[in-house]
Amino acid sequence: MPEIHTGGADAALDQRLGDELDAHNAAATPGIGRALLEAFEAEARARGCTHVFATSFTFQAPDFYRRLAYVETFRWDALPTPGRDDVHLRKDLAAAGDTR
Repeated sequence: MPEIHTGGADAALDQRLGDELDAHNAAATPGIGRALLEAFEAEARARGCTHVFATSFTFQAPDFYRRLAYVETFRWDALPTPGRDDVHLRKDLAAAGDTR
């Protein structure tokens, strides 16, 4: 019976599979996250909010928020597990293009 390898047994294959999955997922969901967040921010401005907050674990999307002008305010190190952090971010809506 042939031996089956999974996970890190073939680093190049593991990287290629990850890259291919990322490319597929990005093509299947163009701009959705940004569009939803921008719609949320527009509604928050319309309701008089001056800033918004987001939280994300380091293995999720803190860089997504940073690209959209969110600034890290603090983080809980090693939460939920060692090597991963709970990142808290804030965006000042008035500084982000509010023209009122």
